Amino acid sequence: MPGRNGSYEPVSINGDIEVYIYKREDRGGTYWVYYRDHKTHRHSLKTKNRKVAHRKAQQIAIPLGQGLGGQIQQVRANRGVTCRELVERVYSEHPKWSDTTKEGNRAQLERFLSLFGETPAQSITTDMLVSFVTDLRKTGGRLAKDPETGQMRPQGISNSTHNKYKAYLSTVFRHGMTVGVCNFNPAAAMPNAPTGDRRYEGLHEDQLNALLEACPPHTRMIATILADTGLRHKQELGSMTRAWLHLEDESPHIAAPWDKTKNSTPRRIPLTQRLQAIFREIIGEGMHFVIEAGDGAIVREYRCPNGQCLVPYLDIRRSLRSAARRAGLDHVHPHMLRHTFVTRLLDANVPLEAVNHLAGHKSFAMTKRYDHAELDRYVGAIAALDETINVD
Repeated sequence: MPGRNGSYEPVSINGDIEVYIYKREDRGGTYWVYYRDHKTHRHSLKTKNRKVAHRKAQQIAIPLGQGLGGQIQQVRANRGVTCRELVERVYSEHPKWSDTTKEGNRAQLERFLSLFGETPAQSITTDMLVSFVTDLRKTGGRLAKDPETGQMRPQGISNSTHNKYKAYLSTVFRHGMTVGVCNFNPAAAMPNAPTGDRRYEGLHEDQLNALLEACPPHTRMIATILADTGLRHKQELGSMTRAWLHLEDESPHIAAPWDKTKNSTPRRIPLTQRLQAIFREIIGEGMHFVIEAGDGAIVREYRCPNGQCLVPYLDIRRSLRSAARRAGLDHVHPHMLRHTFVTRLLDANVPLEAVNHLAGHKSFAMTKRYDHAELDRYVGAIAALDETINVD
C-alpha cells in the first residue's frame, strides 16, 4: 500500500490515475513510486523534492497510459465496477474464503455495502473507510437498553470487530487488485485498533455442572456434547452425521472431516463415557421432543436418519442464557462451551500439545490464550528441578 509511511497522491495522465507517489520518512524523506502492472511495483525515486518526484512518476505513467501496461488497461476497463459487484466476485472467486467464513462476514460486508454498494470500487479511499468504521464505533454493534432512557441503543463495535472490518475490507480490495478492478488496496492503511493480549476462559468443572443441572433436557444434551468435545456449535456439531461416530472402535471417537472444520483439517476427538451413552441412546432410540399445544402435549420423534444432522434444533442460545442465570453464572453462549472444553483440559493438567490437538487449534499461540495457570505451572517446574539438585 503506497501510504504506509506517509500520504500518497496520484499522478494523472489525461485524467487517468495510474501511478502514485508517497514520501517515506523512514528513508530520509525520499519520495517513492507505486504502481501495479500484473504485479506490484514500488521503488525509490531518489529525490526529496515533490516536483521532481512528480515529474519522474509521469515518465513512468506515460508508457503505461499508452497501453504498455496490461494491468492498467484492465483497471481502466473496470472503472464502472461497483463495490457490490466486487464483493460478489470475492464471494464466488476468492480461494481462501470457505462457506463458513462467507457466512460469518456477510453481516459486516452488508453494512459496508449499504453505504458504498453502488460506489465504484476505484473511488474508495482510505479516509472513506476510516470514517465508515469510526462511525460504527458510535452507531454500530448490538443493541442494549439505555439505563437512563430505557430505550434500546447500539453499543458500538469493539476493537476486535474494528479489526475484523479492516481484515474483510482488505481482502475485498486486495482481490480487486488481483482481478484488475483496483490499483491499490485502500483498507491496508487503516489503523488497527489495540486489542492487547486477548485471553479466553470457559467454565470450570463445578460451574459446568451447575449449568447443566439448570438446563432443560435438550439444551443439556447439546451443552454436554459441546463441553466434552470442543466442537464448534453450528459449523461442526450442525454438520455432524452418523458417519462421524465410531462407537464400536477400541477407542470410541468422533471423526470430523476436513471440509467441515474451520481450519480445513480433520479432527479426531475421543468420547467421554457420558457422551458414548448419549450417542448410543440417540442412535438406538432417537429423540423425543414434547411440544406444548393448546389441547395438550404433542410428542415429536426424530430418528436421526443417515446423512442427516445427528442432533437437530441447535439454537439453544436463549435457553442457555436462562439456565446460566438460574445457575448464578454470567452470560453463557454456545461458543463458550468450546472454551470450557479447553479450560477443563488445562485444569486437569493435560499437556498443551494434547490440548492443541484435541481443540483443533491452528497454532499453539491460540491454545496458550486459555492457559491462565501457566505461571503457577512454571513455578512448580522450577520447584521440581530444585528437588533434583543435591545440596551439600
